[in-house]
Amino acid sequence: MWWLLAAAWCVLLPGPMCGYKQGSITNPEANMNISQLISYWGYPYEKYDVVTEDGYILGIYRIPHGKGCSRKTVPKAVVYLQHGLVASAINWICNLPNNSLAFLLADSGYDVWLGNSRGNTWSRKHLRLSPKSPQYWAFRNVNSGHMPTKAADPEAFMNVSEIIKHKGYPSEEYEVATEDGYILSVNRIPQGLTQLKKEGSRPVVLLQHGLLGDASNWISNLPNNSLGFILADAGFDVWMGNSRGNTWSRKHKTLSIDQDEFWAFSYDEMARFDLPAVINFILQKTGQKKIYYVGYSQGTTMGFIAFSTMPELAHKIKMYFALAPIATVKYARSPGTKFLLLPDMMIKSRANVYVAHTPAGTSVQNILHWSQAVNSGELRAFDWGSETKNLEKCNQPTPIRYKVRDMTVPTAMWTGGQDWLSNPDDVKTLLSEVSNLIYHKNIPEWAHVDFIWGLDAPHRVYNEIIHLMKLEPNLSQGTCKVTL
Repeated sequence: MWWLLAAAWCVLLPGPMCGYKQGSITNPEANMNISQLISYWGYPYEKYDVVTEDGYILGIYRIPHGKGCSRKTVPKAVVYLQHGLVASAINWICNLPNNSLAFLLADSGYDVWLGNSRGNTWSRKHLRLSPKSPQYWAFRNVNSGHMPTKAADPEAFMNVSEIIKHKGYPSEEYEVATEDGYILSVNRIPQGLTQLKKEGSRPVVLLQHGLLGDASNWISNLPNNSLGFILADAGFDVWMGNSRGNTWSRKHKTLSIDQDEFWAFSYDEMARFDLPAVINFILQKTGQKKIYYVGYSQGTTMGFIAFSTMPELAHKIKMYFALAPIATVKYARSPGTKFLLLPDMMIKSRANVYVAHTPAGTSVQNILHWSQAVNSGELRAFDWGSETKNLEKCNQPTPIRYKVRDMTVPTAMWTGGQDWLSNPDDVKTLLSEVSNLIYHKNIPEWAHVDFIWGLDAPHRVYNEIIHLMKLEPNLSQGTCKVTL
């Protein structure tokens, strides 16, 4: 069953994935629900709510007959279409009618029914439970086929703050408003278990998760295997960000998450607005002038963009630690199958906790931006689809190309030889562009998620991060290679 978890990471997802409009060339179907899409193509439809024995309410759709057919004909043979993993009934009707199985069957004289599995966009209701409740999602487990229970997997039912407190650590949670109105949840572990009575300021570190992740990625293993707890116990003041649109950062000053405008963002905005807001808030709250930054996957992409385009922000970073770094994805291979190979060394019993919090959601536009990155092979701003829109958004008719070489922050990088997203060929290009690279380590057998879930991560990466942090005050200014 472990491949299933990897697949769930690679495709899109129980969290919201919505709200993309591409200027004047919008496909109208992109903004339609299933009923509207069926009607749009001139077919009749019916919608029903079906209640399961355990209380879930499923949205079921029907195309009773094809175009031009009458209801008053003889009974038709019935066919039921069921979608696959993290998908919906829309899969059967999203092509043109002559290329969509549901429409083809209806036109061939069949009575077509389309199912929606519990938890997807169209089957997110229950007789008693709210989708905001962890209990609602207690069917998402892959651990030997057993459902998670509060007794066996209490953290699967907790938010980030509750997990931190559950492990005995102090926890603080803040809301940070960005310049463009998004309200982000930021979690803090101000100190470790061994320094609860120690006074005075501690060096500050910000941990930024990757695509479809959240702050729980840094604390989802046991304390001696989770970077968030390990850093706190090593004497650091640990802050963990949540990118706009994930489970814990779905608020805005003026927009509702039901509005497409809320979801009109990608990692561009995360770098331009989220990172500056969070970093400046942390500095204001702690009274410190600089912090350490640890990014994982998309969290490194945000760092490369922010620190290369905003020198004033870069000056607030003591050192940048990039885990599974991604600037370009020109050579990324087979993202649907192998780039998220699970670690050989991981705590299998923690699968319930991993799956309960991951994936945590993002926008369609963010995924489209990654698709553009694959096609272009470059680290560029989002292409809005027209010169007019690009001029409005980035003051030039084509997307801005970001230059990692402009980043001067001392940077340490850890890469995996089996990482099919942060591909070795892309990493080779990146290494040549990082102008102040002080340390790089490649771990030949590691894949993408080893960096957050691998049992050997403390020994192979985390201890080195701490060593470099403690070494940093003694490093001379400018480029300085470090040997560990």
